Parts: sequence; structure tokens; C-alpha cells
Amino acid sequence: MAGASAYVLELSFGPDDSFRVWTEPEPVKAALEVFCANEGNQAAYRAVIVGGTLGIWVVQRNALTQFIDVLPFIRAELGHGPRRLEELWRDERLLASWAEEMDEADPWLERMKLELFWDPIAERLPSLHEPLLEAGGELRFELPESLRLQAPRSLFTRRRHHVLRRS
Repeated sequence: MAGASAYVLELSFGPDDSFRVWTEPEPVKAALEVFCANEGNQAAYRAVIVGGTLGIWVVQRNALTQFIDVLPFIRAELGHGPRRLEELWRDERLLASWAEEMDEADPWLERMKLELFWDPIAERLPSLHEPLLEAGGELRFELPESLRLQAPRSLFTRRRHHVLRRS
């Protein structure tokens, strides 16, 4: 029997790294919207200060086939014009100049708005091949070298073989 297919959302921003596995795009979008809601300012802190990997891995029949970096499709707004998250944490000078304008007592992370642009992500997200991973099922795959460079900070790049479970 052919291996299973699923989407894997990776949120790798330090000690609270997580992988979530789904077979439909809607829960992926919902999880990204929760992240962008910035409740308790944790998303802004992780995304702007810590940096990391926020992306969707596509697994087709137990073969990792694609990585979609989500950072280019999230903008941060703090009243000084919107900036892509990717632009903020990859350009230390930009982040430093932005932070210089903030008073240390200013809860700027709480005011930061994160905006998700789902449509360009959905356009890149392929349909999954049958069979889809069943609830409680295990997804086993290897990270091919061709995808390792697309997400160099991903936790997946630290090991070659992976097993994830769909809840």
C-alpha cells in the first residue's frame, strides 16, 4: 500500500517548537490565524525577536515533496508601516532601527499586529494524493537533500528520518 499524505505545519521558534499534521488546508489556515492573533504577544515575540521556521511541509505518500515558507505571507504592523516578518528578522539593521524607536517601557509587542495573507499560500498548496493520513495514524518520511536548503532553520533539517502522528 502507498504511504499516506498530509500537510505538516511547523512552528519552530525555540523551546515551544511544534508540528501539527492535517489532511485539509482549512485547519492549517486556522492555526496560522491563531498565531497571527498575537494573543499574549507571544507570536510577535517569537516571530520578530527569536526568528525561526514557520512553514508548511507537504508529504505525498510518505515522501516529503515541498516546503512553503509562510513568513513572506505575514506582515507585522506597529504604526511605522507594515513589514514582512521575513524582512524583519533577516535584516538585523531594520529590526534594530525599529526597536530603537521604542521606549523600553513601551509594550510594543502587545500592540504589534500580524496579518496573514492566506490566498498566496493556498495557491502554492497542492492537493494531497490518496490515501490521506488517518486520525491517529503515523506519517513516516525522510527529508531529501533538495528540500534541506529551503528551510535551513527547520527542526527537520537536524535528522533525516521523521515520524509524526496525526491527532
